[in-house]
Amino acid sequence: MKNQITLSLITVAILGVNGCGETNSKTEVSKDKIELSSIQKLSNASTKHSKSDWIAIEDRVQSLDNTEGFNNMLLGSIEKNVANLTYVGIDKEMAYATNSDAIFNDLTDLDIGDLDNQVVAECKDDESCKEMAYDSLEPIFTIDKEMAYVMATDIRIDEKKPTTMDELLKEFTCDAGLVRKVQFYGVEDNFSASNGDENATASQQIQSNPSMIAYNTNVNASFANYDETKQNRLFAEEVKNLPSNITKGKFYIGMDNRGGNDRIVLGNVDNNSSTNDYFGWTISTNDGTLSKTGSIYHQDMSTIMFQSGNAGDNLKNYASTNQGFDVYVQDDTFVDFIAVATCSKPDYIKEITGIVNNFECSEKETLVKILGGEIDAFALPEDTTTPSATLAGTNTLPKMKYDNPAHDRHFIDTLNLGLNSNQTVTNAEFHIGYKSTNRSLWTNDALY
Repeated sequence: MKNQITLSLITVAILGVNGCGETNSKTEVSKDKIELSSIQKLSNASTKHSKSDWIAIEDRVQSLDNTEGFNNMLLGSIEKNVANLTYVGIDKEMAYATNSDAIFNDLTDLDIGDLDNQVVAECKDDESCKEMAYDSLEPIFTIDKEMAYVMATDIRIDEKKPTTMDELLKEFTCDAGLVRKVQFYGVEDNFSASNGDENATASQQIQSNPSMIAYNTNVNASFANYDETKQNRLFAEEVKNLPSNITKGKFYIGMDNRGGNDRIVLGNVDNNSSTNDYFGWTISTNDGTLSKTGSIYHQDMSTIMFQSGNAGDNLKNYASTNQGFDVYVQDDTFVDFIAVATCSKPDYIKEITGIVNNFECSEKETLVKILGGEIDAFALPEDTTTPSATLAGTNTLPKMKYDNPAHDRHFIDTLNLGLNSNQTVTNAEFHIGYKSTNRSLWTNDALY
């Protein structure tokens, strides 16, 4: 969860995260009189913070220009978080306590007074604008399912009741400087239906596969979901939103085979022999040489080698290139859950963009941002430069644009702030992204 709110976030919130005039969907909270405020509800559930700690936060919230808007937003986050935490197996009392502690930290980090000033400065007297701005804060306090799994794992380990997957994931580590990520589909609950429906979503290409359509029509059924224990059902899931620069990955799936000759297929299942990249094996004989712990099959993705299409490639490379892959199981095998753990290089574009966008102005100052080129990690094609006529005319040396990897070239550009005669720069930051060409003479290069 995020720990800060900046002016740029408020600006994005007012315009809409998905474009001007659009907003993210939110949890609706009754507009009737609220008997308990969001802070009181969190305080009652809290196990790590005293009532006086919560009273101090309540006082800050009550001082907001739109206390009711902030309160409704926070109530929406609370209900979403508890739903996600109970979904991954945390009982309701523990879910409320865990959520309370997480939100306490976020509220402590949030400068509520400064937030109010920013909203007022952006929205003036536009009440609908203020409401949208407060609603947009919900992601700060929201625990998504990925984070909920991490919290659930920590709770089980603290209680000395780890699951099989908890133990397996402890063994999956990443080298320093890499990002560790674990994505779950379904819940490891030994096929229990106690936490509600666990829906699987087949990719569009699997849903449109003629042979699978014919099979589902023949048995008069749709694709199976997690925990379903009926035979003669096809199961399919689309693993997606994986990192694009995976250095290591591991695939896990909890299954109960009841068919003997059932198969599982991983990769690209698109009914086209030229692009049908996949690895498949018969589950009962484990002829894919996967490891098996209890009812969980698991394997390093770099050793899951494709047998069709781009034969000889592996699941790690495919997943890194496509940010996901299909999982297909047929047809008398029940699926409890799927998990994918990855190590990946940091997303430098997001990291650098965050640094550049962190610059703020005071209430009476105007923020002006001038960007030469694109923050794209030197991706080609080249980004255009716009040097002034004077600079371009006097510099006759070989020139290059942004992202050009050539050596023995000079880079020039002019950034126009567009200020009028009545404006003065009061504060500024300069950022430049560059790297050496690994030529021996780069050490005598200079920046002006």
